[in-house]
Amino acid sequence: MKVGFWLKGATGKLAGTTLYKDSSTGETVAREVVTPANPKTDKQLIQRVVMHTVASSFAKMKEIVDHSFEGFKKGRDTQSYYYQQNIMWLRQRISQQIKAGSFLEEIKGFLPLKEKGFVVNEYQVSMGSLPRVKATWGDQDGVVAAITENTYQAVINALGLQRGDQLTFLVLYEQGYNNMGFRYARVILDPTNTDGTSAALSSAFLTDGAINLPSVRNEGSLTFSIDATGLHFNMGETPIYGVAVIVSREADSGKWLRSTEYLAVEGVEGIDLQTCIDAAKAGTTTAISMPNAVYLNNAGVNSTAASTEGGGGLPGGGGSESGSSQQGGGLPSGGSEPSEP
Repeated sequence: MKVGFWLKGATGKLAGTTLYKDSSTGETVAREVVTPANPKTDKQLIQRVVMHTVASSFAKMKEIVDHSFEGFKKGRDTQSYYYQQNIMWLRQRISQQIKAGSFLEEIKGFLPLKEKGFVVNEYQVSMGSLPRVKATWGDQDGVVAAITENTYQAVINALGLQRGDQLTFLVLYEQGYNNMGFRYARVILDPTNTDGTSAALSSAFLTDGAINLPSVRNEGSLTFSIDATGLHFNMGETPIYGVAVIVSREADSGKWLRSTEYLAVEGVEGIDLQTCIDAAKAGTTTAISMPNAVYLNNAGVNSTAASTEGGGGLPGGGGSESGSSQQGGGLPSGGSEPSEP
């Protein structure tokens, strides 16, 4: 509003108002100063909630996803790319659901800022130029529908791969109330006889649920089966909520190639966005521990980081479970360990 002649030309604050000169008219104008009860906007809080949700997912799966993106160095570069891709995807999902008429309390899949944990979403867990292995959701387990015959050659042919490639199976499972566990198992598609000689690719891929032949590691935390619907990997009676399979290949240059993979999930749950926003207005963020070790190419074998940073092996092989302090006993006789990227 315009002011009386006695304040003409004045600027600054006065009794709850701000005085300023309108450059277009030359008039002195007073505007009421309004201080919001909470200066944090919903838009800002949504961004913080999304970032916290993605950061927590990275922390849970760090043994694998801190070096699973082709062309990016392990550690900070990969972490930055993981954040970028998954934050962008979550924001797009929010935008799409709002445009479709959803309210914030109907949009699930997020973690409140003050809480630790893991929310299952279709996160991108790797990126690269190799053929994809599309894992889908089966009857409470992960399924690779392309693999329906139990030989190494059949697996290689079905996935468009080559001898020596690696498959890393990722599993998110129920570890307890509001607590999601993470396990992985690496399989090298290079069967070797007990005397160290190469085995035929016509050899069986599975024997009694375990990966066959000693140079290939069934990590001990997962079992497998093959039937007419595909290759299944599961954890017995333990509920599984997300699965993926990453392909790795060491190139001539010593660099590692990857496939582009996303988690296949049973469904997005977690906390709704409105609840997270409301909690953020009164809460604070919680620091997230992010241990640093390379496991995709060196899955818990002979790694001191495995016992100190939460990525050690499980009984039965070199498998890993986030939070475990056990360490596997390395490859069986005749096996070989690829170098790290």
